[in-house]
Amino acid sequence: MNAIKFIQEFDIEKAREVVRSEFEKNRYWIGLFKTDVEFNGSLGEFGRYELNGSRDVNHSYLEAFNGKWEAYAKAWQHRQTEVDELKKQNAWLSDVAERENKRANNLQQDKTSTTISLGKTIQEKNELQKRVDAVVMEIEKLHLSGVIGFGTVKKLEQALKCVKLEDE
Repeated sequence: MNAIKFIQEFDIEKAREVVRSEFEKNRYWIGLFKTDVEFNGSLGEFGRYELNGSRDVNHSYLEAFNGKWEAYAKAWQHRQTEVDELKKQNAWLSDVAERENKRANNLQQDKTSTTISLGKTIQEKNELQKRVDAVVMEIEKLHLSGVIGFGTVKKLEQALKCVKLEDE
């Protein structure tokens, strides 16, 4: 189970219980008086171990154990604070990544539509150029056959040059 999934599945009280049970497993000397103590979660900031009266246990051992438990619990609490902060940062980064992915997708769509539009514009320009070239050839044919004069040819060519300049 990865750490994020582990953290998301446990609430804080369950996590504290897991921490406490792990603490007890990892402390070799808890076996010396495990049957003689009980955990009371309502005592202190993190709960404390107290004697259950089954046997007389040296009070200094119990205090030392509670001191170690408190240090362990504080370290866990500090780590939990870091985990919570990292979860917030992760959520923020996920939001940023999602926004940037949407932005990138929008830019890609814009690029695609612009490319299509540019292709259509170029195609229209080429079609128009073919028409202009056809008109120029017709003007030359009419001039060579003597149907129109040189002045008319120049005027028509000038008009077509304006069309060419606007396209370019």
